Amino acid sequence: MGGGGAVDASPSDFAPPHYASTTARATDLVSGIKEQGKALISSQRPWAQLLDPGALSLPANSTLAAARFPRNVAYFRSNYVLAVLAVLAVSLLWHPVALAALVALAAAWIFLFFGRDQPILLFGRSVDEGTVLGVLCVVTVVALIFSSVGSTVFGAVAVGAAVVCLHAVLRGTDDLFLDEEAAASGGLLAPAKPEIRPRIV
Repeated sequence: MGGGGAVDASPSDFAPPHYASTTARATDLVSGIKEQGKALISSQRPWAQLLDPGALSLPANSTLAAARFPRNVAYFRSNYVLAVLAVLAVSLLWHPVALAALVALAAAWIFLFFGRDQPILLFGRSVDEGTVLGVLCVVTVVALIFSSVGSTVFGAVAVGAAVVCLHAVLRGTDDLFLDEEAAASGGLLAPAKPEIRPRIV
């Protein structure tokens, strides 16, 4: 326009409404995942404290083991989640076919369900949300059961969970203190009660 300043326009200004909306939903989904990841990383405990060999000991009885487990899970829960994810990541790197299939499944869920607000047109006919969800669930279950994806993921998670459970039972809790917020979210009171070991006469 004459006499007026030029107005810069981004490519999204010329995008169709459904495209812009789908992009916005996908961006929100990615942002939510990033925020959860940041919260998980920021709430982790020092790894030196987690791996302190001097704090590891066999529980004297099943009561002590049962007392240690929930306290350690509440205190080190972010570290435990990161450890299981690390085991899963290493396992997937050693199985590139399973990794590619998992990425394809994740992309299908994001672009066909979570990141879409317009109906899918197939041969000129609209496909409803229930059908899309059902097909995605069936494809996911089939991929997990009849391919290496399921065995790789379940195997890695099982190994990670076993290591976490073993550590939660062996790690003493005398030096663990939960703040009020962590105690409330973990269902424990701060500070954690000291372990009561049976007296050996």
